[in-house]
Amino acid sequence: ANFDPKAVAPVAALPAKPGAERIPFHVMCGTLDTRYPIARQFAESLRSNGYQVQAEWPHSPHGPRVPAHVPEWEKFRRRAIEFFVE
Repeated sequence: ANFDPKAVAPVAALPAKPGAERIPFHVMCGTLDTRYPIARQFAESLRSNGYQVQAEWPHSPHGPRVPAHVPEWEKFRRRAIEFFVE
C-alpha cells in the first residue's frame, strides 16, 4: 500500500536513502486511536518494501483517557524502551 502524499506529511513521498532498509522500525498505535488504520498501512508498506518492522497495537487511544486504558498505554512506553535497548 502506498500513501497519498496529500494525506500525509510531504516527506513521506520522498525516496528513502540507500541502505535505509537496514534501519529497524517500531510502529505502535493504539487500536482506539483515529490514526490506527493509517499506522497499520504504514507498517505494512514498510514491510512490503523490505524494511525490518516490529509493530504493536495496544488497545488504547492516543493517550489514556480513562483509568482502564492505563495498562495498555504503558505498553507503549515499555516497548519503546525495549526496542531502543535492543
